[in-house]
Amino acid sequence: MKRHGILAGSEGADKPGSDMAEPLSPFQHDCEGRLSRALQEIGLRLDERTVGIVRGLVFATDAPESYVEARIAGTELKVFIYEDGAEISGGGIDDRFEQADYDSLDELATAFVARAVAHALATPGGRPASPKPRKVLLWFLLVTVLVAMLAIYWAHEAYPKSRVANALWLLMWGWGSVAAVLSTVMVSRKRKR
Repeated sequence: MKRHGILAGSEGADKPGSDMAEPLSPFQHDCEGRLSRALQEIGLRLDERTVGIVRGLVFATDAPESYVEARIAGTELKVFIYEDGAEISGGGIDDRFEQADYDSLDELATAFVARAVAHALATPGGRPASPKPRKVLLWFLLVTVLVAMLAIYWAHEAYPKSRVANALWLLMWGWGSVAAVLSTVMVSRKRKR
């Protein structure tokens, strides 16, 4: 259930960002702190933070519950941290973390922070999940070396007694060795992930 969508009344203290919001629980402070630290490690931060109160989740007489709402800067992702759960939404994502699904609130917070960071890295505006520009550059280098090797092979076959062709032939084998090492490194790194 989306708790942040159910606000009692239409004005006043129960609006998000209200100054009259109830104090946050230890879980909310801990979870928000963990998320902030984890985002800082990858160069992101929480932005547009507000605290609100949800009244009457099931019945109008239910006790009010405070929540934290924030956006992960540079992304479409919003996070909500409740007294006993959390949520990530935006950009086609709708992940919910409820106390009943975890052995402890600590385990819930760990799962929530890990998933939020993963979504932030994979979301446009966050950082890319893999170093694609470097990978493209390495493939370009590999293809260029292979084309050069073919050209040098042709020159060596066409002019077998030429010193320049022989020097290029030796250079080709050197570049071929470098290309083989690079491709091996690229494949082995991909397997480790």
